[in-house]
Amino acid sequence: MPGLRERWLELCLDLSMEPARIVVGTRKVLRSKTWVISGDDWRKGDFNPEKIVGYTNWPVKQKQLHRYYVNPEEIKRGAAKYAHIRDVLQRFDSVNVTLKNEHKHGWTAQDHCMASMVVSYWPAGRKEKGFSEIDVYYRTTEVAKKFVADLALFREDIFPLFEPFNKIRFIFSTLNMSVAFTPAIFLSVPDPIDFLEQLRASDERHWRRICSYLIRYLCLDEEMKFKQHDRVKTKLLRDIPQPMQMKIKSYLHAKASLMTESFQQKLKDHSDG
Repeated sequence: MPGLRERWLELCLDLSMEPARIVVGTRKVLRSKTWVISGDDWRKGDFNPEKIVGYTNWPVKQKQLHRYYVNPEEIKRGAAKYAHIRDVLQRFDSVNVTLKNEHKHGWTAQDHCMASMVVSYWPAGRKEKGFSEIDVYYRTTEVAKKFVADLALFREDIFPLFEPFNKIRFIFSTLNMSVAFTPAIFLSVPDPIDFLEQLRASDERHWRRICSYLIRYLCLDEEMKFKQHDRVKTKLLRDIPQPMQMKIKSYLHAKASLMTESFQQKLKDHSDG
C-alpha cells in the first residue's frame, strides 16, 4: 500500500518533469507549489532518511533541525492551544506555530527554509465528524534529499502532538530539484530506468544533467568537489545492488549519444577501462 515514501517519490517525479522557473547551478527551481498528502498516507510505512536517500547519520541531522526549527516552548504552546480548541471549545479555529528556533548567523548563511505551520480544527457537522488539517509554509527546500529529513522531523517529533489530523498541505514559495541529489532517490525508486525515461521525455536538459552526475557517481573513480555529493556517491555505490548498478550503467552507455561530448568521452574511457 502507498505510504509517505511512495507519495514523496511521486512528488520527486512530478517536479522533475515540470519546466524550471529558473536554473541555478545544479538546481531546477520551481515557483509557488503545494503538495497535499492525506493523514492516512502520511502514517503508512517506514520512513528512515538513512535508507531512503542515504543520510549517513540521521540522529545528528535530526539534532541540527531541532536547533534551527524546533522551539520547544512554541511547539508546546501551539499543541496546548490546539487541544483546547478541539476538546473544550469544539468550534472552528486555528493555531499558528512558528518554525524557528536558533538564528543562522552571517550574510552568507541561508535563511530558514521552513517558516511556520497552521493547524486548523473543523468541528463536527450533521454528516461528518470533527477533523483537523495542517498547513506547513516554506520559503524554499530541496526536495530530492533535504526535504526527506524535514518530513522525518515532522513525522517523528512535531505532528504527533497534533494528532489526529486528516490532511497535510506543504506550501512552497519556491522549491528545487537538484541534479546532484536526485540520484539519491534511486536508493528507493523501484525502477530507476523507468524514472529516467519518463524524465527524458518531458525535460531532456534536466535528464541529461542528472545522467552526468550518475556517470560521476557510478562510473568514474574520482572524488566529488563537495562533501555532500561525495556522500551521495559513496551511498549509491555501497547500497544500490550490483545488478541495478549494471543496469543503470548500461542505460547511460546506451544513451551516450544524447549527452555532451565530454561525458561521451568519459563513458568511452570507462567502457575501455
